[in-house]
Amino acid sequence: MPQLILLFTGLWCLLGFHRPVVAKPNPSMFVFTIWQGEHIKEHDVKALETYRTEFPQVSMIHFISPRYLIAPNTGDLELNQAIKRVYRPGDEKAVYFAGWEELVSKAGVLVRNSPSFWTNKSTPCTKACGLSIPLSVYGEDDLKKILNSQKQLLDEGLSTPINDSIFLTAGWQNLTNQSRTLSQLKLKWDFSGIIPSTMKKPLGRYPIHTWIRSNWHILENVHSPKYLTESKHSRIIVAQNGGMTSYHSAEDIYSYYKAFKLQKSQGPKVFTLGVVQETAFMYQGRLKQATQMILDASKKEKTPLNFTWQTFMGYISPSN
Repeated sequence: MPQLILLFTGLWCLLGFHRPVVAKPNPSMFVFTIWQGEHIKEHDVKALETYRTEFPQVSMIHFISPRYLIAPNTGDLELNQAIKRVYRPGDEKAVYFAGWEELVSKAGVLVRNSPSFWTNKSTPCTKACGLSIPLSVYGEDDLKKILNSQKQLLDEGLSTPINDSIFLTAGWQNLTNQSRTLSQLKLKWDFSGIIPSTMKKPLGRYPIHTWIRSNWHILENVHSPKYLTESKHSRIIVAQNGGMTSYHSAEDIYSYYKAFKLQKSQGPKVFTLGVVQETAFMYQGRLKQATQMILDASKKEKTPLNFTWQTFMGYISPSN
């Protein structure tokens, strides 16, 4: 009889009916900082430095526009110096794709000036133009040039390497027609997704919210990284589910965290809180207060958090 049990067990495993049980990691939380390319000023960098000192356990992903490297008069500080002051061990640096005129022209593409995130009409622009123009207005060939050029500029312009597998697109655009190019550039982790309902109040009256709903309705109430496969090319969407300090109050952000805790998920859960470098000083109170509320709740409820995004990477599968 013992021999029969062993034989049956072996056949069960061989036929694939048995899978090793791997415990999911604790939920993760981290901050993503958008260096959107407009300017770098001392008070904003100082605000981020202060946050890092007060919350040293919280890691950041720095999504950086290469516009700082080629556009004149982008602020008080040089990009590499500013990042060095804010970057900490465990952080990551990655590319932030945007439609800045200087970057589009650098790629050898004719600049478009409409529609924008804020209006469908063509409006004149004389200074720092292009950030509000969605990259999706460019054709597939032009967009491929833009993505290649921006990633190369950042690779060559930073003094330390970026993480080549991560990216974020301005305006939460879904680059569905560029799956092959993203795969060729080895860009696998897409942080451009956002939960549409969190942006209805601040952006509901603008065209950008229509695009957000169309692009990311599949992420509503999704708190685990999600596989998307298009034309045989896969990428992993990490939803921005914790809000942005430039659009949401500390109370809003904490309410998103409470919803995050209650939501069941097959895969590892990730809570992301966003800040724009250019407005870090203006909204530093929101960032600090929201973070402290989350940490206090985690401690009180004995629900520990991981504070680096890398902790969940090995637990993602196409079934998530």
